[in-house]
Amino acid sequence: MIQGFLAATGMRLPSDAEWEYCCRAGTGTAFNNGSNDDALVGNLAWFGGNAMSQTRPVGLKQANPLGFHDMHGNVWEWVSDWYSATYFDESPIVNPTGPAMGTSRVFRGGFYLNLSASTRSSSRSNGVPDAPVFAIGFRVARNP
Repeated sequence: MIQGFLAATGMRLPSDAEWEYCCRAGTGTAFNNGSNDDALVGNLAWFGGNAMSQTRPVGLKQANPLGFHDMHGNVWEWVSDWYSATYFDESPIVNPTGPAMGTSRVFRGGFYLNLSASTRSSSRSNGVPDAPVFAIGFRVARNP
């Protein structure tokens, strides 16, 4: 489904590194509003503490400094990278591209049933791309 949309639009999924760069928006904190306080995540995210077990329209929470909404919570977002539990032990520090192959792909951001810790900028998980999974969406990127 995603691949068909990407092919039709000329867009692509962001890499794991691109997604985190856009989420962090220049911050080095757990959340892109400059905070490390899980008690304040409700300003940024729909998560288990406020979403009442459902997704919400994008844009109802505070945007990050780059103008992106819902990078934290609401639904997980697929990225283009294959997943490896040890990749960051051996990857380049700047602009890592992810493993060349794998069996599952990375998704980022947390979702509406997660605890606040799962919505942090660094939070990531993985799943098999062809498996039916609820609460995972995608955000597109394009080359300049």
